[in-house]
Amino acid sequence: MASDATLFVVDGDPTCRTAYKQLGESLSLKVQAFDSGNEFLNSYREDTPGCLISEFRVWDTSGLQIQHHLQGIGSVLPVIFVSSHGSVSLAVRAIQGGALEVFEKPADHTELAEAIQQGVRLSSHRLAQRKLRSTLEQQLKRLTRREIEVFEKLKETSDLRRIAAQIGVSRRTVQLCRQRIAAKLGLCSVEELFHVCQNEKQHDEACSWKFSATSGSWEEPGHGQRQELASPGFRSAS
Repeated sequence: MASDATLFVVDGDPTCRTAYKQLGESLSLKVQAFDSGNEFLNSYREDTPGCLISEFRVWDTSGLQIQHHLQGIGSVLPVIFVSSHGSVSLAVRAIQGGALEVFEKPADHTELAEAIQQGVRLSSHRLAQRKLRSTLEQQLKRLTRREIEVFEKLKETSDLRRIAAQIGVSRRTVQLCRQRIAAKLGLCSVEELFHVCQNEKQHDEACSWKFSATSGSWEEPGHGQRQELASPGFRSAS
């Protein structure tokens, strides 16, 4: 795990904060514990890998509001809810909002530790992907208009003749553009460029979906198509 990985805790119960702090430290994590949701949000840095444990009810806000705020700023931080004030409907909303796990107090420490470690790995992966995307976006800015056109077509097909026919140029022109694109992206082979194009296609498809917090579903903008998510409940120590 990342050396700067941090377990964040938001819970109004000092006994719980102490227990989670000890658990996090046993996993070689830094721990920052808060009894205030706003205090946590004001101190949180978006580039910090780690995981958040939160209650559903905190005196100055709610765990779901914290989760919603983190989504709004594009945080990579996974959220685990451990609560004595929850319900099935809250658990459903939390999971649909992207929560990693929802536990009922008192949570089994072995299961909680596994969830925390999973969350830290996930946040580290997200940060690495964000860095790669930032680098790729800078590299793509170096492409000419024609190269961008070819790159967009390469997301759909590797058939150079088809691409040439679609954009009205020769196959040789497409081939040369592909070579220049690979060079500008720092790639060593056509196969590497193919994988980048496929990843970009998946990224484009993922970005075409948005989460509707009010309906509790995923919907595609402009189409009204919705895919309802499963309705989980609490995981308890029993």
